[in-house]
Amino acid sequence: MWALLACFVGDILMGMYNTYLKKQFMVIGIIAFMLGHVGFLNYMCRITEHTSVRVYIVPVFACLILIGMRKWCHLHIGSLFVPCIIYCYFVSTMTLKAIECGLNGLNILGVAGVLFLISDFTILFLYFYHFSHIKNKRAVHYVNLATYYAAIILFIYSL
Repeated sequence: MWALLACFVGDILMGMYNTYLKKQFMVIGIIAFMLGHVGFLNYMCRITEHTSVRVYIVPVFACLILIGMRKWCHLHIGSLFVPCIIYCYFVSTMTLKAIECGLNGLNILGVAGVLFLISDFTILFLYFYHFSHIKNKRAVHYVNLATYYAAIILFIYSL
């Protein structure tokens, strides 16, 4: 599935960002992950008969929450704000479709979608929040990796 390949490329690009600290790696990584989520969404739409229009409308509220979180949680997103909002829409859409699949008997997809959302939520803090203690950042990183790879494994299993 090409969605998994897109996530793999996203991981490499985020690793390059962490190594070289060049924002273009992060922007291209965000695009790669977004394409991965579009691929997962496409897969889930093809294996189900119907997709509720709410799957495409409710993510707007997730984007509004992200706008609020930027201020409330003191996230230092800077020039990556617009790519993050666009990405938020797509990951939220994919998550809602996964939940819809879960409610229609495809439980593994529902769980995978929620795990992806949790993983991406933690990413916000890993990259855009200034932790006062490194232990807290490490704990968030562990949660991020655990939820991300569990989601990938569940999506693969669902194939």
